[in-house]
Amino acid sequence: MDKREEMRRIRRIMQKLNILLKHCLLNMEGVVVLHYKLERFLENSNFPAIFIIQKAEDVQILRHWHKEIEITYAKKGRIDSYFIEGNSYIVEEGEIVYVNPFEIHGVRNLKETSYPEGVLTIVFPQPFVEKYFPELDRYRISQTKISPNNISGEVYHQLINELNSIFNLVKMPVTPINNVLITASLLKSLGIYASNFSTEYTENYSRLLDEKIYQILDFVHKNYFERLTISTISEQFYISEGYLSRYFKGKVGVSVINYLELIRSYYAIQLIRDTDQTIEDIALKTGFASTKALNKTLKLHYKQTAKSFRK
Repeated sequence: MDKREEMRRIRRIMQKLNILLKHCLLNMEGVVVLHYKLERFLENSNFPAIFIIQKAEDVQILRHWHKEIEITYAKKGRIDSYFIEGNSYIVEEGEIVYVNPFEIHGVRNLKETSYPEGVLTIVFPQPFVEKYFPELDRYRISQTKISPNNISGEVYHQLINELNSIFNLVKMPVTPINNVLITASLLKSLGIYASNFSTEYTENYSRLLDEKIYQILDFVHKNYFERLTISTISEQFYISEGYLSRYFKGKVGVSVINYLELIRSYYAIQLIRDTDQTIEDIALKTGFASTKALNKTLKLHYKQTAKSFRK
């Protein structure tokens, strides 16, 4: 796949972020982003990367993965729980999080702030990275979270300066000069990471990928409306129920059932808000056994009943 085709593929995917209801769903090589309201989605054919400027508010992004590098910079606000590969991080104002390709990650809660555009997420398309850093796939970035307290002040300020520059430039009118400046800051940011925090893989990275978890996540996302149980999922992948439970929670950070409930809740909420279907019909369509089961799950995760989501 050449650069233009890859960029078109990513743009088609990312456009869904601006289109899907009031909250957005992103499917990109297994990615699922739920209950994720965006303040501004910036997509332009001339931009070298995908930029998402998020409003700091309560959000939940379920655990997911993709093959692109992702950097999130909390200019204003705070992220209570940023999950990456089995670890949970609190991200304070002024801190940065780096997600390597194929790492499972997710977010719980960007806290409310009066600042309207508090968090910038940058997704680096593979063709961009391969063009300027063709050897980068041999390395991983070991410094997941950066703050003024855990790296040298000089390196921190270099990186913050570049991210602040990107933050400002992507909100300005699109011009050839601005895009050159954006590209320069993107390259400098990756260069700072690569020169200070990279670790070379001792073996082919593709061998390190545990593809089964991605297959399980994909299966759950595609079949959430069915009567899925731990038993049916374990049978699908020829593994025991006990192994599936331990394996899934170890990789994703929540139980299979809890993860399935969150996916079903997301779709149920969208149907409640945007259709006139009965709560009972919606519960059954989204995989819940009954309205009672739907309400129980919504109370657990959102502290609300189904009717409270209906306008």
